[in-house]
Amino acid sequence: MALLANWTTAWDFGARVFSRGNAAVVSPGLLGRVARCYVAVALLAYILDLLRQTRDGLTDGAGRPFGDDFINFWSGPVLAWHHHAADIYNGAACHAFQQSVVGGQLDTYHYSYPPMLLVLTVPLALIPYVPALALWISAGWFAFYRALRLAMPEGRVFLLALATPAVFVNAVGGQNGTWTAALFGGGLGLLDRRPIIAGGLLGLLIYKPHLGILIPVALLAGRRWQACAAAAATAGGLIAVSLIWLGPDIFGDYLRQIAWLRHVILEDGPESGIACCRYS
Repeated sequence: MALLANWTTAWDFGARVFSRGNAAVVSPGLLGRVARCYVAVALLAYILDLLRQTRDGLTDGAGRPFGDDFINFWSGPVLAWHHHAADIYNGAACHAFQQSVVGGQLDTYHYSYPPMLLVLTVPLALIPYVPALALWISAGWFAFYRALRLAMPEGRVFLLALATPAVFVNAVGGQNGTWTAALFGGGLGLLDRRPIIAGGLLGLLIYKPHLGILIPVALLAGRRWQACAAAAATAGGLIAVSLIWLGPDIFGDYLRQIAWLRHVILEDGPESGIACCRYS
């Protein structure tokens, strides 16, 4: 939700900084030009960053793959689609597959999301890696843009959606932040008008377990019964599909993976002796 909320605050803050004396607010044109310059610089920086990641196959020669964490979001559904779901939470097997995709030397990347995300991202399994990255980033941004329109129907939403710094960080990291912001923002934006659709969008956030716990509490506290029921039905449906498609054993694999990552990253950290551990 920070992606949706921060721009309104930043825009107002920038206007106050540039204002003079008793002048009201700086011309939106000035802030617009600043935003467009930022977008141009950020796009150039992103392209250069991607080019750096082609020095050794589809890596930067130092273990970072083309698209960074997207290697996890793509390899997970591909392995599942080709009947190798057991390899997703198997560190060695997953790394070997990812290494074969990028060609060059690769750091250790771990898939740390629950099996429900595999259901949501299965279309990626039908697309080669590089085009899938382009689709992931562009479609995620468009979903974020549409959610932002709900929050700011009269604002310069297109430019704001492009110039949000978190969007650039999300693209560089190959992460799912725009998708999460779109689902969260869209769900909140439609809560009054379309509670069932809103609940469905919020229910999809079950792939973020911490949100999957907090959202029902918030909906129940607000007595949003229709939205709560829709969210529960959506989340339950995703769990059922993942159980039918991938089998119950994959949930055990996921819990073991999470326990191991918690130990390596949060408890031991660098002292664990495991270097170059990346997860998403």
